[in-house]
Amino acid sequence: MNKFVLVSLFVVLALLCGIEGKGRLVVFWGQDSAGVSHPNNLEQPLGQVCQRPGYDIVIISFVIMFVDPRQNGMPDLNLANHCETAFPQYPFLLNCPEIAQDIVKCQQLGRKV
Repeated sequence: MNKFVLVSLFVVLALLCGIEGKGRLVVFWGQDSAGVSHPNNLEQPLGQVCQRPGYDIVIISFVIMFVDPRQNGMPDLNLANHCETAFPQYPFLLNCPEIAQDIVKCQQLGRKV
């Protein structure tokens, strides 16, 4: 991973947590690639994850490419096993209405997403 990505990630996390970051738990959600080979360990839907006590920030992963030239600059997403439906005109941009609803639920619970 290049230094720019690591520094950017650190800055975003610092801003989300407050610079001191005391008492904050940040989790990644969305790349359930292990669930295919281990069905008993499937990652829960985002709305269920946000209902767990103690999670303060949920980072939705993964953006493979922020600006994908194959689709007029739209991002390329991979939310393995959570959402597989793409917009017809942008084959690598996922259309995930359930995840959009879960983001709202998470924010209503005070989680930063």
